[in-house]
Amino acid sequence: MNTIRTMKSDLMDRIAGRLDAAKRANKTVKGVFVAGAAAVAGIAQFADFSGQPSVWQMAGITATSLVLLGALYSIFVEKDAEEELKVAAAAIDAAQIVENEYRQQIQLFDEYAADARKATNLYLAMHLMRGALERLPLGGTVEEDLAGTLLSAAHQQLPIALGFETHHQWTIGIYKAGAAVEGDGIDLKIAGDLRAIPCDHSNARRWPSGKGFIGFAHAQRREIIVDDVREPTVRGLFMLPGELHRPHDGERYVSFVSVPILVGDDDSPWGVAIATNDQSGHFMVQEPPGVHAAEAVRALAGMVALGVTMIKRPSRAADAQ
Repeated sequence: MNTIRTMKSDLMDRIAGRLDAAKRANKTVKGVFVAGAAAVAGIAQFADFSGQPSVWQMAGITATSLVLLGALYSIFVEKDAEEELKVAAAAIDAAQIVENEYRQQIQLFDEYAADARKATNLYLAMHLMRGALERLPLGGTVEEDLAGTLLSAAHQQLPIALGFETHHQWTIGIYKAGAAVEGDGIDLKIAGDLRAIPCDHSNARRWPSGKGFIGFAHAQRREIIVDDVREPTVRGLFMLPGELHRPHDGERYVSFVSVPILVGDDDSPWGVAIATNDQSGHFMVQEPPGVHAAEAVRALAGMVALGVTMIKRPSRAADAQ
């Protein structure tokens, strides 16, 4: 797209070229035709000169001399249109400033519109998940079903609240901690997810606590945000052992956030809520002003914690009796 700056450069070049051609043509006309014709006219006055010139010959010579002198004077003192070009350039520069200010305003408007869109859908997601919890049959609901219930309620709003676009490869997931299949450790198993590319849960990986960005958030009991997992310093920290690594990991899971799900005063997190994106910097440690993409994951973790508390409360009351 042409900007005022590029249009200015093109316009100034065109005007300068046209004025230069006009200047050369003007000098040619004055030097060759006017001055030359005046000289010929002056000489012609003496074509049949025989002694004393007549009054009309003298008048012709005088007029011819004036024309010749005027033509020569105009040739030597004629200036180009440099000053006019400077004025035009200054006007275009002023227009450039206005254009830049206008573009900045458009960019700010786009940012505000995107933030408003994320905030609106975050509110709607929270509203829908709260409604799902209010309708939860506490007597017959198990914790493993909670993740699917909440994600199903807000399946349209959560991706928008996270700023995901149609061309992104993204994942929203809830992992529940449980006893490891092998050994005495803790594994995190997928309990529910939303994905741009569907995944069969039977093939989903189990993450040992302390391994990968999911297990690390669980073991450390703190939120993890990574701008780009391909950065050398980050890659070393979250490097996966061979059995957990997949060939597409470096393409799909570039930027991510993982939030531990903390329930009451339990020592170990119930699980981890995560979101990933294939665009570098989608989630940022130094979050810019506005509605942060990670807020939706924090909200999801909070709603899961609330739901788990609601499910556990009746069972604890029964145990007390």
